[in-house]
Amino acid sequence: MGAAEFHVVFKALAQLQLSDDQVALLKDFLANVVQPGQCLRLIEEAAGKRPCPRCGGTRCHRSGHPDGLQRYRCVA
Repeated sequence: MGAAEFHVVFKALAQLQLSDDQVALLKDFLANVVQPGQCLRLIEEAAGKRPCPRCGGTRCHRSGHPDGLQRYRCVA
């Protein structure tokens, strides 16, 4: 998330009338987010090696990682 997106989310939260329970839930959620990169790594590991959606091939190589997500390119 970029700085501009963060400010939009933060501004929206500031305008809401959150109850004490909702504030506590938000605090718990934020306290449990250790590293955003760790979350992305876990998602990628859970996805495993998936075949190419276009050709079904299983041979691929890494092709950068914009926005923190590893991208792959099909060899076929």
